[in-house]
Amino acid sequence: MVWRKTCAMEERPRFMHAVVDNEETFAAVCRRFEVSRKTGYKWLERYGDEGVAGLKDRSRAPLHHPQAMPERIAEQCLAVRRAHPTWGLEQGAGTGHSDAFQAGVYGIKYFGPAYVGGALAFTNNWFTTTRTALGDAVTANFQGQSYGTRLEGGYRYAVTPPIGLTPYAALQAQSFHTPAYSETDLTGGGFGLSYNAMTASDTRSELGARFDDLTLWGDMPLQLRARLAWAHDWVSDPALSAVFQTLPGTSFVVNGAPVPQNSALTSLGAELHLTARWTLIAKFDGEFASSAQTYAGSGTLRYTW
Repeated sequence: MVWRKTCAMEERPRFMHAVVDNEETFAAVCRRFEVSRKTGYKWLERYGDEGVAGLKDRSRAPLHHPQAMPERIAEQCLAVRRAHPTWGLEQGAGTGHSDAFQAGVYGIKYFGPAYVGGALAFTNNWFTTTRTALGDAVTANFQGQSYGTRLEGGYRYAVTPPIGLTPYAALQAQSFHTPAYSETDLTGGGFGLSYNAMTASDTRSELGARFDDLTLWGDMPLQLRARLAWAHDWVSDPALSAVFQTLPGTSFVVNGAPVPQNSALTSLGAELHLTARWTLIAKFDGEFASSAQTYAGSGTLRYTW
């Protein structure tokens, strides 16, 4: 079996799985995959330190090159996406939706089994809201901006060669701003409101652990992941000052839904390496607190070149 560069990420997880099965000696597995025992131990050590990420090819370029891209830039990745969330109130009191443009940059650096990662993100939202008050229908259109950053560090322990446990700690901060805006009274009932500008912030700390396991589904490497963590939030006052448009001076305060201070975070995910370049990813996230529960799921088909 010759390890071509294009299928290294297929063969190396299979090699690890064969070692873990313990049905052959380590030397016999190395002979079957046509690698030296020195190389085999190198992959075993890298996987123990970094998980599947440690099985990727590493550059053979010189450590320093006068025309090379700086390492701190080369490690960063850019992500851009578009979202379309919707929401509603009980008893048909109101609905809303937004179109969101999100852009972010993130990077990670490994130091053996330890890692440090960071991210910066920006989101622009175009909101549309509709509500009813005593039969009066009002609507509004406005924009809002969100800025966020996150710093995370952890250390991976190889519980067994295919199973890893990574305790981690993270700190993230987010600021959200909406401008002053006014609703449009569609039926002339006089319940349209005008709102002052508002900026709210949320700083979150996380302590938890990530788990990973490498197995095979058929002959395709399958990476299983999970997370369990505790989060604490420090939230500024997100209240809005509002005034009836037809009754100047009758201002009052609108309080948003309170954000729980303490939450349990859970995640389950899987990465199926269909080929050397195609990967199918599924993920579920849950956030549980005494007064709120949040669920999210995602599916990704990734092509790497």
